[in-house]
Amino acid sequence: MKQLKTKETHSIMQIICLDIETTGFDPEANEILEIAAIKFDSNATIDKFHHFVNYQEPIPSLIQNLTGITSQDVADAPSLESLKDELISFCGDLPIMGHNINFDINFLKAKGIQLPGAALDTMPLSHMVFDNIESFSLETLCKQFNTKELPSHRAINDVLANIELFQVIQTKLSNLQESQKANLLQLSEINQDKNAKAYLELFQFCFQELNDSTQQIPGTQAGGQGDPQSSSNSANPNSKILAVDPNLVRKIKLTKNLIEIKNPNYYINTQTVIDNIKDPNANYYSLLRILSKLEANQPLHIDNVNFRSDEFGLISTFCQTHFQEFTTQDYICSFETLLTYQKEAELPADIQVEILKSPYLLESWLKFNEVTIRPEKFESSNNPENTDKLSFIFYHLGKFLESELNIPHGQNYIGPLDKFTLTKREFTDFISEIKKLDLNSQQKALIDKFKLLSQTGYIQLMLFKDQPAIFKAISQDLDINQSAIIEFFDKADLKFIDSKSDTDTFEVYQEFIDCDMKSPQYPTALSETLWQALKDTQETALVICPSNDNIRSVFETLCLDFQKLGIQLLAQNMSGSKGKIIANMNDCSSTPKILLCTHHFLLKFHPDLSQVKKVILTKLPIGTMSHFFFRFKEKESFNSFIEYTIPHSSNNFNHLVDHLLENNIQEMFLLDPRIEETNWGRQIKKGLQSRILFN
Repeated sequence: MKQLKTKETHSIMQIICLDIETTGFDPEANEILEIAAIKFDSNATIDKFHHFVNYQEPIPSLIQNLTGITSQDVADAPSLESLKDELISFCGDLPIMGHNINFDINFLKAKGIQLPGAALDTMPLSHMVFDNIESFSLETLCKQFNTKELPSHRAINDVLANIELFQVIQTKLSNLQESQKANLLQLSEINQDKNAKAYLELFQFCFQELNDSTQQIPGTQAGGQGDPQSSSNSANPNSKILAVDPNLVRKIKLTKNLIEIKNPNYYINTQTVIDNIKDPNANYYSLLRILSKLEANQPLHIDNVNFRSDEFGLISTFCQTHFQEFTTQDYICSFETLLTYQKEAELPADIQVEILKSPYLLESWLKFNEVTIRPEKFESSNNPENTDKLSFIFYHLGKFLESELNIPHGQNYIGPLDKFTLTKREFTDFISEIKKLDLNSQQKALIDKFKLLSQTGYIQLMLFKDQPAIFKAISQDLDINQSAIIEFFDKADLKFIDSKSDTDTFEVYQEFIDCDMKSPQYPTALSETLWQALKDTQETALVICPSNDNIRSVFETLCLDFQKLGIQLLAQNMSGSKGKIIANMNDCSSTPKILLCTHHFLLKFHPDLSQVKKVILTKLPIGTMSHFFFRFKEKESFNSFIEYTIPHSSNNFNHLVDHLLENNIQEMFLLDPRIEETNWGRQIKKGLQSRILFN
């Protein structure tokens, strides 16, 4: 058996590390191809379970490419039913560990294999102990921290790699501050989550030297993370603040040595966290992530707490508003943060302000001016009953609207309130029922503003199957131009700056696909064109597509072909999370890569393009702003295509060029003939010719 790193210990904890490989992600539609499990403790591997699973249908080519598992591997393997009792017996009631382990456990459960052991997930454990990680995928973490084993999308290899990563996590856990350890132990002893006791045993094993007298992190303290604090906020007349896209903050901050001003609405409220430790029904995994980062007297921002995007709502319930003081340095922040400081009169009058132009600027302006109501905005720590009442009110209003408007699950509807007859008594009662609750002055003002906007402006209804509804409203008369932003800040020295100088030159080579883009043959023609253009590449290339459908089609058609040539094809939404793709792009290995993504992905997430030698734009970046406000402005417009679509498409193209120039890329190939064959295409081209040379 493979020996694991030996560690001196006062007690032994046995764990099952498990992984499965499947033909897809849907337990109902897909099947299991491989199961691997290793029973281990702190000293060594104890036992191993590893089997292919019989599967009679052809294995999808993408799964073969990902895992290396072939139809020959599984042809003579035992059936899943014949392995069921052996696997259950092997695991016993020991904790089952894995990376995003609930996927494996739930998949097995759907196939009739119920494992009784608690689940230990190395993903939230990784969130607890690691910092400054682009991606928390098993592959990325193991590349960074493992020295022996690396995952390969084969179950047994992934298990071995996961165990080695787990050893790194254990060491990191043992090095937490004593106050952090004490709080994690207290949380795990009290919390009623079904897996809390397994985590408690793990923490007790890792924290063996913890002194019982260790004190908790103090609650709210002056100068720390307690009640929101305002300051006089005077700044040196020479100090400056630069507002940019949120995803640009970190990059520019490092290159220009600026002090970051964070969104004041998302600082962790220490006292709320400490109070929730004592609540047996509090969300266990949110608290794990926060408590491992919380330090006495040190403000903790949500940006420094690692969590999955779908967990934002849970983490944000622990947040409060807290404004930073300005002194004499130069600063950087997101545009949304700048708006918040100005709204709350926390932006010094004497500080110079610069705003970096971007395609997301007006979108941020719209979101800032919308009013959103959801249950957590009205929760009260002084009256916990509010939470249950709010969920009930929001949930049942959502059900009423779903029935009244005949809206399918998961779809959003937008429009003036009276368009959907929502001025009925039921909607009025919704507002009235919320106002009966124990609300503070800010919450009362919010619901009054929403009521007004819902009657005079535009409203978006966001309805979900098993969650309370969310409602957004915005004024019909809102100005969405640069002048309105200048007026809002009321600062003579406010400047809008371009990301690149107009003197920068960029060349676009027009090599059109001879196929109608609406034709069923277009995806095949596009794949063939890209294959011919990139099959001989020895370096990194970038292919920019307008939609996920195009990306999926190209990826499914060409992935295996490029793989045979030793070229790695990375595709948005097809090759893992955005963090995993970015980490792969940052990998400086000699393997040629092709990144397949939308221009939105580039502008928002900024993958490393330093090695890119060739760029292909398959279609013009046609589109309008995504905010629901624009859908109505388009309908009210005499010609929305000319008024909104062409300017926005030109804006997208310009910012794409800016981004490529920032990465020292000065040319790309355009495959879209519409820039020559349509009137609106020629208008876009004409507007770009002042800075772009078309060949």
